[in-house]
This record gives sequence, structure tokens and C-alpha cells, in this order.
Amino acid sequence: MILKDFYLDKKARIETEASFSGSIPNITLYNDSIFRTPITTPIVLFKYDNVDWKTSSEQTYKAEVAFCIYIVLPLQSELADVQNYESVFDIAQSIDKAILLDDTTGTFLIDSNSTFKTKERQYCNLDQDNWENTDYFIWEISYKTTLIDVALKSRSGFIYNGATVEELESQGYTLTA
Repeated sequence: MILKDFYLDKKARIETEASFSGSIPNITLYNDSIFRTPITTPIVLFKYDNVDWKTSSEQTYKAEVAFCIYIVLPLQSELADVQNYESVFDIAQSIDKAILLDDTTGTFLIDSNSTFKTKERQYCNLDQDNWENTDYFIWEISYKTTLIDVALKSRSGFIYNGATVEELESQGYTLTA
């Protein structure tokens, strides 16, 4: 699926970019359960905000996608040295490089120059109603992009020409995952 492929691609890019800066944060899809145990190393959470699908008359499946990256830094400890929360800016810069790079080599296509950053902010206790997660230092970066599922377009073109899936697979095409 295009959303899974996009997430895995961006996760790999963030890991690669972060490896140059020396620290690879744990990267996962957003979930509140991550806050149930103490966070001891930086965590990057990927969350889809909105995915609006559009299908054209040519059977092109296009998604307008808004997504966020949350950088969660460990809590400061009274016993440890003072935490340098300013490191979030270096992590955010690495993530920007990974996210904003264009790539059209995967099974999905990103419209050229269509991925852009829309918002960046720090969470604090005043932002949420009794949200215990804001006890952590959380930095949010929001992005938008357009994805086109090339694989679905090819499959639709074959089927539209009158052949059934079974007929095409018997001719050597692989259409089922």
C-alpha cells in the first residue's frame, strides 16, 4: 500500500540521515502507548493527519497527504546533567533533509517539489487539556505532500482493457500481492 511504502521510505531516510549526525533515534508510527514507560532516548513518531484520496478518469489514485513528525526527548533528571533540549533543532534539521528530498524510484510517485513543511512547534502543558504526554519535551513538524499510486494505475489500465485478473496472471502478469 502506498501509505505504508511512503512511511517505510521516510523512516529509512531519517535513519540514514541521522546516522551521519551520530545518533539514530527510535522511529515508529505514532501511538500513545509509547508514553507508558519512561523514555530514555530520543524517539521520532510519524503520524498521518489527513489522507484525502482522489481518483481521476484515467484511474490515477492520488492522495493529498498531511503528516507530522514528533521528536520526543527524554525527561530531565535531577540526578543527571541538565538535558540539552536544544539538540531538537539538530534532529529536526536531519529530519527535514530526509523528508524534503524528492524521490521517484519507489512503487509510489511523489509529485515533484510537492512535499513541503507547513508548521513547526513545541508542545507544552498549556496546549493540551490534561495530556500527561506533555511532561516530555515534544517538537512537532508538519508536512504536506501528494502521492500517486503508480502500481494501482497500471493494474487499472490492464483491467480496463477488458482482460480479467485471472487472464492477465495466466499471461505472466503479477497483479495480486
